[in-house]
Amino acid sequence: MSIKPGSPKHQSCNEPTKKHPQHDENDLPTTDTKKITKFGLIPTLPPIGSRLLEVSFSWIFWIIGGDSNSAGHKLLGYVFDWLAVVCFLLLAADLLFSAWQSRKPILIAFGLSCLLSAGYYGWLYSRPSPTTAVEPKPVAVDLLYPGNDPTPTQTEQFVKDGNFVLLLGRSIFFTKTLPHDFILQHEEPIFTIGKQGDGVWLSAKLFDSQGFIISEVVSNQFFLNKDNIFRIARTSNTLVIYDKRDNPVIELNFLNKSAFRLTGSFCIRDGVWISADKDSATVAGTIFLPAAIGQLRLDNIHGIPQPPSR
Repeated sequence: MSIKPGSPKHQSCNEPTKKHPQHDENDLPTTDTKKITKFGLIPTLPPIGSRLLEVSFSWIFWIIGGDSNSAGHKLLGYVFDWLAVVCFLLLAADLLFSAWQSRKPILIAFGLSCLLSAGYYGWLYSRPSPTTAVEPKPVAVDLLYPGNDPTPTQTEQFVKDGNFVLLLGRSIFFTKTLPHDFILQHEEPIFTIGKQGDGVWLSAKLFDSQGFIISEVVSNQFFLNKDNIFRIARTSNTLVIYDKRDNPVIELNFLNKSAFRLTGSFCIRDGVWISADKDSATVAGTIFLPAAIGQLRLDNIHGIPQPPSR
C-alpha cells in the first residue's frame, strides 16, 4: 500500500516528534500564574485593591480587638486580634503568590501560621488574669502616744474645759470626744483623729491637683498609690508623711494627752491645697485667720493649680 506524500500518515512518519514542556506538580499553570499576578487573590479586584482591602481589615480587626480587651471582653478581643493576624498572613500569601509559582508550600505555611496564632491567643485567654493577683498590703503604722510638750497658751482654756484640741497654724479646732472629723469637704471626712487606749490613730485622704487620690490612711493603715510612693516616718508621738520629692505632706504631733499640732502641705478634693506651719495656715492660697471652731468645713472652696510656696 502506497502512502501519498503530504498525507497525515506521511507527515507523522517523516516529521520529528514535538517535545512537551515538563511541569513540576507544585508549579501553577501559566494561566493561573498570570491571573494571580494580574488580579491577586480576589480576581474581581486589581492587585492594589485586594491588598489594600487586606491591610484595612487587618487594621480594623486589630483596633476592635484592642478596644474589646480594654472594655473587659477578653474572648471577643482575642478573636478580633486573631482575625487581624489572619488578614496580615493573607496579605503575605498574596504577595508571595504573585512572585513565586509554587502554591503548595505557601498554602501550608499560611495554614500552619493561622493554627499557631490561634493556639497562642487561646493560651492567652485561658491563662489566669493578672487582675486576680493579690493586692499590695497596706503599710501599718503603730499608734501615736502623747508627748510631754506644754499646752500652747491659746489652747489652755479649751483644755481646761475637757476638750481635745488640734492646732492648724494659729487656729484651734476642738472636740469633747474622739474620733472626730477635724476637716470635712462636701460632708466627706478628710482628716480624722481617733483614740484607742492611751494612743491615737489617724485617718486621712490625700489627692493631687487633678483630684486623683494618691494616698489614703485608714486608722493608721496606709494605702499608697504606686505612682506616688510616700515615705512614712514615726516617733512615739509624731507621724510624718513625705511625698516622692521628700517634702513633708502631713506632720501630726501629739503634743500631750489633750493637744495635737498639724503642719505640712497637702491637697484635698477640687485641687484645694492646705498649708500650715506653727504660725499660720492657708487654704486654697488664702490665709486662714485664727479661729476656734469644731471643724474646718470646705464645701464651696475651689483650688489653685499649684501648691502654695513654703
